[in-house]
Order: sequence, then structure tokens, then C-alpha cells
Amino acid sequence: MIGFTKTELETLMKDQEISKEKQENLLPIMEENYDGYKFSKDATERVYNSNMCLYFLDYYMGFKRIPEKLLDVNIASDYSKIGNMLSLCKNENRLDIIEKTVLGEKLLTKITQKFNPEITFGERELLSMLYYLGYLTIVGENLGRIELKVPNQSVKEIYADYFLELIEKETNLKINESEYDQILQEVALEGKINSFTSVAQKYLSNLSNRDYERFDEKYVKLLFYSIAMSFDTYNVTSEMEIERGYSDLILIPRESEKGKGYYSIIIEFKYLKKYNEKNLEKEQEDAKKQLEKYCNTRFLKDIKNLTKYTIVAINDKLYVQEIK
Repeated sequence: MIGFTKTELETLMKDQEISKEKQENLLPIMEENYDGYKFSKDATERVYNSNMCLYFLDYYMGFKRIPEKLLDVNIASDYSKIGNMLSLCKNENRLDIIEKTVLGEKLLTKITQKFNPEITFGERELLSMLYYLGYLTIVGENLGRIELKVPNQSVKEIYADYFLELIEKETNLKINESEYDQILQEVALEGKINSFTSVAQKYLSNLSNRDYERFDEKYVKLLFYSIAMSFDTYNVTSEMEIERGYSDLILIPRESEKGKGYYSIIIEFKYLKKYNEKNLEKEQEDAKKQLEKYCNTRFLKDIKNLTKYTIVAINDKLYVQEIK
């Protein structure tokens, strides 16, 4: 009911006569998307979301392949209440929480053990509720406070969807299916991000001047990340640790899509408040050096068809360079 340990999940797969070899292919996918929950600071082991594991295995046993949608539609619709909870917080706090959550950063708080309806529902109460419902989980303790973080990729996708909804309401814009299809085709078949950048540019151009007060590299990166999370063909990661460095955004074809020759994409972001040609060139060069450093690591050297881009944002303008 609460979750499966890794041992219990392996036993379940063994009972369904899934071979050890196939388990080795399936477990990393399930770990990335369904594992990571810890409901007590004293717990010694994290658990997998049991509903999502059963959905995955039921599909796998029925069709003998990995589900195209790793998040069960029924579970995804249940997660819609996350928006209702986040709406209880002020815009500034809400956006800060979404940014940190989607980008994999830690949130430090004291856990509220008893909710009082007469007391204002603030950030501490919101984080506590998100923790109790499994939308955040314990990753550590610091100075008498609990460190919370998003448990896995599937929950991160829900936060990303919510962020995109907020942007769509603010800009009165919505990406239609044909635009998504065009972005995905360009990315997968050509390794290009022209349409991807064009859609992001459209959102940025329609945001009010007030929103630019909180604009930075992280905000722009979050917008690109949230759009990319809708690409079922790709695993999307942000702030991935690559040999003592953290890449901004990487799109790699899912395990089920390998062998189709699809391109992978890595993007490094920078941000400037005002246009200055000299500063722009400097930021572009810095981003290029970081990309070259990442691409010389063993992890990225093994990725086929990898295209590299730097993006420098200056308010609503995006300056894109492909690095050969």
C-alpha cells in the first residue's frame, strides 16, 4: 500500500517470470521514474510507488514492451490536485518552489505535524503537505530542518506540466499538437531546435515586464525543460552531474526508442539583463567551453548523434548557437 522496496519489486518480477536479464533493463527505468520515496528521516531505505510499478508491470506483461507513457493516466489525473495546493501559496513562493523542484534542488523546511485552519497557509504548510502526499520526499537534514526534494522523474514531470500551465495562463498562449509534432520531428530526425526555440521565444515575448524582474538563466531553462518534458520519445534531464560539472539540459532517446537513429540534444544556458555585444560574446564563449568540457566526458562521448547548443537569453530575446 505504501510502496515497494527494491527487493520486493525484484521478487514481484521474478514471480511473473521476468528473467534476470530483462530485469536489468527494466529496473533502471522504474528506479528513475517510480523510486525515491522516504516518509521518515529515520528510514534506511527508499521505496517505489506501488501503483506506478503495478501499472508498468501490467502493461509489460500484457504487451511485452515498456509502456510509451510511463505515468499511468489515472495517476496523472489524480496529481492534478498539486495545482490546487500550490495555488494556496503566493505567486513568488509558488514559482520559487516549482523552479527548485523541477530543477532538482533541495527545499529546507520544518515539517508541520498538525494543520490549523485558523493559521495562514504559508510555505512551510505547503511543503509539509506536498511531503505527506509524496510530491516531495526527504533527502537529508540540516540545522534541525528537513531537506526535501522531488522523488523521481514522473513527479518532476507533473510539476513541469503545472509550470507550463501557469505560463500559458500568463501569456494567453498554448502550444498546439502540430507545434509539438514539428518540434519533436526536428529534434529527433534532424537534431535541430529551431521550432523548439521559436515556441519558447513566443512565450517569453508575451510575458509582462513585471515577470522579467525575476528572470534569470534558471527561469529560461525551466521553460525549455517544461516544454521538453512533453516529448514521450525522450528522457529529459536537468542539472545532471557529469564528472564534477552540471549540464543544463539534456535530451536522450528513451530505451524503447534506441536503434532508430534519433538525435540527442545538449543545451547550455546563459542570461544577461541588458544587450551588450561584448558581454554576449563572452557568455557564448563561456557556454561553449562548458559544453566542450561535458562532451569530453565518458558519459557524453558514448552518446550517438549528439548535437550541442548554447542559448543566451536577454529578456525576451534568445541568441542560439550550434556548436560543431
